[in-house]
Amino acid sequence: MNEMTHRQVVEGATLAWNARTYLEQQRDFMRQHVEAATDTRDAYREEFRLNARTLLDVLDSQNELFETRREYLSKEADERYAQYRILNATGQLLASLRVDTPASWDTASLYSEGSE
Repeated sequence: MNEMTHRQVVEGATLAWNARTYLEQQRDFMRQHVEAATDTRDAYREEFRLNARTLLDVLDSQNELFETRREYLSKEADERYAQYRILNATGQLLASLRVDTPASWDTASLYSEGSE
């Protein structure tokens, strides 16, 4: 039983770590995409002022920027969730959230009481 529990904890921590690493890479890519979409929107606005672009082009570029920002924020939230999963898998979640736990949850005292 303990070996299976240990394996599940290690597997959970590994999956959470890999998810965080992957999401970090995606977030960096999405940041670049937001910057490019912002530059495109700005360029289209300027070209619209010069009558080189249509209003539809400007609105499309604004919509692309909105969607890209939404995806970026979604990746940030996913990454934060993966960080919480890592903290949970390593037993540090409650401490990182500054949650006071009751003394009855102290497993070290439970094991020392049982060995006496």
